[in-house]
Order: sequence, then structure tokens, then C-alpha cells
Amino acid sequence: MPPEVGVNLATYDTEDEVAKVKRCHPSCDLLLRIKGPDNPDAKIDLGTKYGARADEVVPLLRAAQRAGLRVAGVAFHVGACTSRVDVYRGAIEAARAAFDAAAQLGMPPMRVLDIGGGFMPDATFDEAAEAIGDALAQHFPPGCGVEVIGEPGQYFAEKAFTLAARVIGRRARGEAREYWIDDGIYGALSCTILGDYVPRPRPLAPPRPGGENMCSTYASTVFGPTCDSRDKVVTGYQLPEMNVGDWLVFDGIGAYAASSGTNFNGFLIADIKTHLAYST
Repeated sequence: MPPEVGVNLATYDTEDEVAKVKRCHPSCDLLLRIKGPDNPDAKIDLGTKYGARADEVVPLLRAAQRAGLRVAGVAFHVGACTSRVDVYRGAIEAARAAFDAAAQLGMPPMRVLDIGGGFMPDATFDEAAEAIGDALAQHFPPGCGVEVIGEPGQYFAEKAFTLAARVIGRRARGEAREYWIDDGIYGALSCTILGDYVPRPRPLAPPRPGGENMCSTYASTVFGPTCDSRDKVVTGYQLPEMNVGDWLVFDGIGAYAASSGTNFNGFLIADIKTHLAYST
């Protein structure tokens, strides 16, 4: 990351990254990213890809020290959408050990602890907050001079939006119905794969007055617009009769929706229109 864009703090967890920062941005401060406890319960266990193990901490601190780079602190991430809270305690304890190791090496006092994210927007958040608070009080008490930061992006954004998709095709096969909509798992509904989102589409408009079987619903399959038959949003889902041009609404959508979509088959994710609704 070039210094002219204003990024002066970056994580690292390999010696190659130390050399890269030394070459490209030698004035950048570093956060040593450590691996927290194994967390197979997380939706995405980031520890399988990132983070220094306990036996790698001292060598990585020494590598930065030799390169003349300042290690400003420690970072970790316990994994996305985790229901376990004990992993925060273990990671904060490991962070304390890394701080102590840096002090023993004679490095300047570290000042930042980034506890990452993984927070769930339910009762688990309160449990996680309590566990984090207890661990910080034990290992990084008030007045120790360490700034604690977190990354609760998904916590805030996971259910912030409502998605509306238009029916662009339909087919009736006996009592079953099949619909094609203009969004799918390669677009904003990618959160059905990458997150815990369970799609429960509902018609935007109520059944038309005077229409036949106004209260009838049908086992319906809803496909996305691409050529991939796996681009399927729901199967056997009860919906009233829909027509081309009708809209289906998906409530409580947000994190890892449009941000993780693609332009597969030429359906441009950037074409999604966003409308802000608010009251005063």
C-alpha cells in the first residue's frame, strides 16, 4: 500500500510481508496478526489462512526489529459469525503474551490491540462483550496505555437492507411453479452462500383483488438470472401465483450481499439501485 494514500498502519504475519513493507512503505507501523484459538464453529475460520502461531511470534517480532520497522501492536480475528465467546478470551491472552515478548526484546512499547470482528447480531453479542470485557480487564486493564479497537462491520450491516427483485420469467408444471428473478446467488443473494442468510421471499404487492385463488400458494422454485442451474434461491417455497413484472422482497439482507456479488454472465452487480428510507 503506497504511503501517499494515507495508510500508515498494516497487519503482517509473515517475514516476507516485513520485507515488502520495508521496501514499499518503511514508515508504516505494523500490527502483528496472531492466530487465536481454533474455532471450527465459526462460519469462516480465518485462522486457517491468517495469523501467526505462538511459536512464530518472537521470530516475526525480531524480523520487524531487524528491518527497523515499528510494531505498534497486535491484531487477531476469531472468525466470522462465531457462536463461541471463549475464543475471545484465548485470543486476548495470546495477545498479552505477544506484548510481553516484544517488551522482552527491547522493542518500543506497543499501543494498539485490534480484536477483530465475528460479532453476531443476537444474544451472543452480549455474551461476547462480557467475555471480552473480562479478558481485557485481566490482561489490558484501564490505564495500561493500549488502545483497543474492533471491527464490527457485519454486526451493523448484516440486516440493514431490504432487497427487491423482479420476476423476469415463469413456468407452471402442474401444481408447482418456477420463477426467474433478476438477482441471484451470483449477485446480492450471494449472502445465502457466504453468510447465514436464509431467503424468505414475499410478494411486494398483495394478490390482485378479484383474482382467482387469491389465498392459494404453490410450491415454488426461484432461480437467479444466470445460466447456472445452481443459481437457485429457494426450492419448494410456498408463494402465491406470480407474474412477469411482479416483485419479490427479501427482508433483513446486508453484509456480504452486493459486496461479494460478481458480474457472472454479464449481470452487473453495480446496476443494483440503492434507496435510503428514513423518517423524521
